[in-house]
Amino acid sequence: MAWRKGQHVKREYSMSYSFFLWTLCLSLLQMPPPHPQVLAPAPLQPGETPLPPHPPFEGKAPAERFDDLPDVVSRLDQTEGLREAPKTFEIALSIASEYAKAGRHEDAAFFFGQAFEKTAGVRELFARLQTVEVGGMGCEEVNADKELAFAFAQAQEQQTPEKQAACVRLFIPKVVDTGKQLALFQVLAKDLEGAKKTWEALWAMDNASLEASYALGVLLLETEGEDMASLGRAQKLLRPVATAGTSQAKRAKVFLARVEAALEAGGNSKVKRPRAKVFKPAWLGGE
Repeated sequence: MAWRKGQHVKREYSMSYSFFLWTLCLSLLQMPPPHPQVLAPAPLQPGETPLPPHPPFEGKAPAERFDDLPDVVSRLDQTEGLREAPKTFEIALSIASEYAKAGRHEDAAFFFGQAFEKTAGVRELFARLQTVEVGGMGCEEVNADKELAFAFAQAQEQQTPEKQAACVRLFIPKVVDTGKQLALFQVLAKDLEGAKKTWEALWAMDNASLEASYALGVLLLETEGEDMASLGRAQKLLRPVATAGTSQAKRAKVFLARVEAALEAGGNSKVKRPRAKVFKPAWLGGE
């Protein structure tokens, strides 16, 4: 693809994710106001009797304060309105990464999804300018390490389609990486339909990508294995991967065989699969 010939994009972001994360949390969390200072009681007037002591408070204990929570994920969990709050691409990505590190697959998929949604404009412009030849043209006018929304606005301001194409291609590695993370955690969260939709978007950006062809072919088999047209498409997607000589080729051949068996049988559910061979160790007479 043409964008692969563009200038190398640094993978490290200059803006700290932690800064975005804490900014979001502090702005969303409803913190209780500081407790007013306890004042000494006023002296009794002549004839007044002292008030009885205040009875002990009953009910729920006060909620744990934000600063007392033990880790980032706990603080995120206690942040009110976190899912609904508007976020930049960077903030959504940062939150998703925290949940991913904690093994919270569904939460990670949700926030990676929000981050990927923020790339819709980039993907739309890239698709529109995908066939534009830029030659050796660079894009010094745009800093791809800045916030995505700001840098993308700079790319849109360029005067010619060739310059716009050169600039928008700077963001594609970041967009593709986010999409892959989203698809991964959708699979881990058992959302195969969502993962298929994500890989469809990535394959549309680069239909020569063997990785996208492999993932989409497998997901079509698993989610649309009774539809002959979908199986035929999965076959076309998996064939070049199976013959490419890459690390995915061996597994692609396995899935390609499953797709072709499903096509012959009239559906994935109609394929008679042999029982798995029971493994026996050598000392029990096995191989």
